[in-house]
Amino acid sequence: MNTHRVFVYGTLMRGLRNHHMMAGAKFCFETTSLLPAYEMVQFPSTSSPGNVTPGLRRNGQSCIAGEVFQVDDDLLDILDEFEGVGEEYERGKIMLADGSKAWAYFLIAKKGECAQGTPSFIDRDEETKIVRWNGVEEERVNMKKRAA
Repeated sequence: MNTHRVFVYGTLMRGLRNHHMMAGAKFCFETTSLLPAYEMVQFPSTSSPGNVTPGLRRNGQSCIAGEVFQVDDDLLDILDEFEGVGEEYERGKIMLADGSKAWAYFLIAKKGECAQGTPSFIDRDEETKIVRWNGVEEERVNMKKRAA
């Protein structure tokens, strides 16, 4: 069976709401994309109502922070299905800070915007051009909303 490296930047990261989909994956390291060539957006989640979800688009001006995992063929197929490859996302290669490549999921679907007043969970460092998904803060905000 083949193994593949997958770069995740959102809810599939360790400690976040969809990380259970990575069961069987081996964590390798945290990194960023090599080039500031991407854009991260957030939109209302269809799989987790009340939450928002990040998406990665090509042709932006940011480096994206994330985590690299090693997965086998079966898990890659599961991730492709989970991400809706061909409908919502496409799987493509992304060059990492160390010059190596990994698979990443790029948003191709047109997504509606979040409701007015929805906080952004996208952290941008203007100096380094690094963009990071703050899923821990999203979870904290959602817990607070549910408790109210």
